[in-house]
Amino acid sequence: LPANSAPLTIAEHRHATKSDLKLIVDSCLYYANQGDVQTALTAALLMRRFIHLKHWAVSRMWFSDYIDQLDQYQEYATATEIILASPFDDVQDHITSNSTISMSCSQCGSKVEPDREEGLARCSECDSWANSCVVCSMWVRGRFVWCKGCGHGGHAEHLWEWFDGMGQEQCPSGCGHACAPTLSATS
Repeated sequence: LPANSAPLTIAEHRHATKSDLKLIVDSCLYYANQGDVQTALTAALLMRRFIHLKHWAVSRMWFSDYIDQLDQYQEYATATEIILASPFDDVQDHITSNSTISMSCSQCGSKVEPDREEGLARCSECDSWANSCVVCSMWVRGRFVWCKGCGHGGHAEHLWEWFDGMGQEQCPSGCGHACAPTLSATS
């Protein structure tokens, strides 16, 4: 453990003894020392009702290292879950300090700017609405689904019907991209 780390406190609970929990702690340390922070952190999170992670400074490094790994593999949703599970404020601050959203127009590729009057995003070059549905051409308010490959998207219901209901594999915009395997959703 690092010199500034407080001793780990273990609370007995249910049928686990202190020696049982010490085995978990030792296992976490073993895996972390082997470079497997995913296993170390997963075990620690599973035992967080018994192990006070906030008082265990080394676990802060595990959170940061694992989040960095997830970011490298573009596993942003999982990284967000790990960030939110962290008892450390500085780790949770990672969400706001490292979050940047930039949009480009799916029609011309130019920068998309928010339209304050309409509350929607509009392309600064071709003046098209960035959040319109590629199937029905109407604005999308609420859940918006898009393809990471080509950037086209729209109403979740319309795109699910297009791909699942109609068995289509290519983008409804006509761009030719095979969107179905890479479809992503956001609220």
